[in-house]
Amino acid sequence: MKCLNCGSEYTIIRDGNYNTNIKGRDISVVCKRMYCTECSQEVKNEELDREAQKKALRRYNEIYGLNKNRIMEIRKSFNLSQELFSMIIGCAKKTLVCYEKGTSTPNDNFSIILNTLIYKPKLIYDFVEANKDNFTYKQYETIMKKLNTKK
Repeated sequence: MKCLNCGSEYTIIRDGNYNTNIKGRDISVVCKRMYCTECSQEVKNEELDREAQKKALRRYNEIYGLNKNRIMEIRKSFNLSQELFSMIIGCAKKTLVCYEKGTSTPNDNFSIILNTLIYKPKLIYDFVEANKDNFTYKQYETIMKKLNTKK
């Protein structure tokens, strides 16, 4: 990597601050960053930037959102697959997978839905009924059976 400030190709990796804005919130984390050994300016590094973004997203979820484990716990508490749970809450399965992996954070609507289900789990039946037209008869039966035999 070449320093854009002084042109030096000599760099070092050390801990540094990474600041970003997620959903209007400033997030700062300490993580590995690349610096020029000549002028001490930060040098862009895609791999380190990706890791910093992941760490910032995890931090955001700790402070403001729902962490991936909590989202998975909600779904599993209803004994539902990712496919069925995503249909109930109205998101794509791929979106739910990203939430559970921690690579994405729920938008405001899904945060409200998930938090509602944390504090009032019996409302899952209302969500199922509200989205009943989106299920096949077999899916609806499967969901109701799983909810009625909930852990």
